[in-house]
Amino acid sequence: MTDDLHAVLARLDVWLEANAPADHAALNPPATPGGIHAIADGRFPLHPDLTTWLGHHDGSPPRRGMAVPA
Repeated sequence: MTDDLHAVLARLDVWLEANAPADHAALNPPATPGGIHAIADGRFPLHPDLTTWLGHHDGSPPRRGMAVPA
């Protein structure tokens, strides 16, 4: 499944770049393995798809007017 998710994420990047270039440009680079591991603080394993997703783009910075969880 992870290989399929890589393909989906690659297609999504192509679509975003063509149709929403500002949103594509706002995406963070891949998370580091240490950053991904820190999410669960070593207490539980992360779902492999989440690890793949974060290894592709580590989210995006908050935008003005966007609620940020405390």
